Amino acid sequence: MDSHSQHAMQLVSASLVPMVLKAAIELGVLDIIHRAGPGALLSPSQIASQLPSQNNPGASLVLDRMLRLLSAHSVLTCSVSAHQVDHVEVLRLYGLAPVAKYFIRDQDGASLATLLNYCNDKHIAGDMFVRIPKGDAIFMKDKQWVLHLFDDKHCLMILKNCYEALLDHGKMMVVNLVIPEAPETSLSAKSLFQFDMFLMNTTTSERERTEKEFESLAKQAGFYTIRVACSAFNFSVVELFKSM
Repeated sequence: MDSHSQHAMQLVSASLVPMVLKAAIELGVLDIIHRAGPGALLSPSQIASQLPSQNNPGASLVLDRMLRLLSAHSVLTCSVSAHQVDHVEVLRLYGLAPVAKYFIRDQDGASLATLLNYCNDKHIAGDMFVRIPKGDAIFMKDKQWVLHLFDDKHCLMILKNCYEALLDHGKMMVVNLVIPEAPETSLSAKSLFQFDMFLMNTTTSERERTEKEFESLAKQAGFYTIRVACSAFNFSVVELFKSM
């Protein structure tokens, strides 16, 4: 099988990776390994013994298959050794790869794991569509990133109200994902495009936007120009300036 056909096969089953990762997080697998200490390596049976439910006698075998997949995607590390009792068996020990820390809650309770449970709840103050208190700066940040929850029509309503609320020479700052104009093969671009599809699967009104699409909406709302000030972990701070 050539590399292109292998890639095609991987794409066909790509949805399994977030499904398995979500299941591992909900079972507390990453937390169990994390609690074992830095550099810890645990066997599937050791992890299974600490699961909340002990009703499945085949849990360690199921876990081993799940954790192999996550190791292949560099979420976990895997050390393989031969283990002999009555016959030779392969023993796999699993640890946390560097990326795993982003799926374990930090001291503030934050984690990328929440994105795996993304839902259609909108905790948006109703007065955003009516009136926003005046100020020289507006910082729009929400755990569900306000603007991508709405179509262009409703985004424009919000931006116009923000424009009217800003004092002269004021600016608005929006924390949001900004997708590339053209398809790219970088990990960052793939993540952005995949999350855009994630939103489309929720409702067709939700979408990520390119920098030019943000600029078009901003100028329709009255803003002079925009600037992507900085980006980190696929999130960007977009500044919208009321005037020169």
